Amino acid sequence: MNTAAQAQPGSPAVIQPQAELSYWHYYTRIMLLVYIAVVGIGILPAIASALGFLNILPPQSIFIALAMSRLIGLAEFLTFLLAGIGVLVWFYRARANLARAGLEELDYSPGWSVGSFFVPIANLFVPFLSMRELHNRSQGEIPELSRSSVPDVASWWTCHLAGSLLLLVLLFVGVVDTMPGFFWTTPPIANVGLSILASILMAGSAWFMRKIIGEVTDAQRNLMNVGRTFE
Repeated sequence: MNTAAQAQPGSPAVIQPQAELSYWHYYTRIMLLVYIAVVGIGILPAIASALGFLNILPPQSIFIALAMSRLIGLAEFLTFLLAGIGVLVWFYRARANLARAGLEELDYSPGWSVGSFFVPIANLFVPFLSMRELHNRSQGEIPELSRSSVPDVASWWTCHLAGSLLLLVLLFVGVVDTMPGFFWTTPPIANVGLSILASILMAGSAWFMRKIIGEVTDAQRNLMNVGRTFE
């Protein structure tokens, strides 16, 4: 493995010996963990509904259970949004660190790496390719090895795409059910099952992203001496 050239003492890219990890590193990993916990809690009433446990509850208890389920759904959305903001900011700064360290032959800029999440078609592959390059180059790999497979990045993106696809399917089903004259023939328990699977996949995506953030941040601090940008 070829480590990147070290920045000269006194340059903005040099990390102080006792420098702390970035605010965004801590914030994002914490929010991802909170999101995973909320998803886990939210799966419980969905499983209870699929197994028919809610049918044996008195009407008042069913109302309370449904209200709690909606609150958990709102909490899941909010924590996903807050964690997502952290991921994007951290991703931009981590990519910018590669340029600050003087690494050459980078395929993706910080702006495009983040912006590609919001561009149709490109958002199916550019974030994955950029994250893989970020991971490899932060670990000190030479440009020729920047496209080497990274299991955590591959797992993150697989969970993300699969979970997003299932959520789109569920959204489509919900929209069709609200249209006069149209109906969806999928049994309700199948929709519940898809919802549970989508939640598990999105939680898995968050778990692998936490690992990637830790691995890349540590690598940039220890091997590339560009930690000051993370302060």
